[in-house]
Amino acid sequence: MNNPAPVVILAEDTRQARLVRAYLRARHPNLHHKQIYDAPMANGKCSGSQWVAEHYANELLAHLIRRSKLPDARRSEKWLIVVIDADNRTVQDRLNEFRDRITHSQDERVRNCRAESINIAHLIPKWSIETWILNLNGETIDEDIRYKMQNRPWDRLIPSAAKELHEWGRNTGNLPDSCAHSLRQGITELRQLTT
Repeated sequence: MNNPAPVVILAEDTRQARLVRAYLRARHPNLHHKQIYDAPMANGKCSGSQWVAEHYANELLAHLIRRSKLPDARRSEKWLIVVIDADNRTVQDRLNEFRDRITHSQDERVRNCRAESINIAHLIPKWSIETWILNLNGETIDEDIRYKMQNRPWDRLIPSAAKELHEWGRNTGNLPDSCAHSLRQGITELRQLTT
């Protein structure tokens, strides 16, 4: 839980984690793969979204502890990136769920934190990360469609999607009109991560 890596990814599945890792390498080319830690995943123990929701407060506490061990000037070097599908709910529903988990945490440090001010990004695609992968590769998508089950070369599409995610994120102008609503919110979260 208390891994010293600068970046920790709490994700439902490996494809989500791969996209985030590829994005991080595009954003920070000198970031070594050992500087990114994938928190354990459900691996069939329960649904991925349930796993992420249940482990969120613990990973948040670990993040707070990692940051507290650094001088103030270096705390911005620690990031926690949480990836969870909204599924049949809304992005706001998932954000509210995370806020509830913070509010009801057994640990006072977690209850008193403001997630938006401590380098945490919440990435919440509507049905699955595959929707974002297609959208970032130039496809017009409908967020109500479940693309995950389509036979696509998902892993081969991740590098170009990650590169585009980085480009869209660093462009301070308007995002393309084709940008999915949930992706737009995710980019806003990523922009808040300080370097």
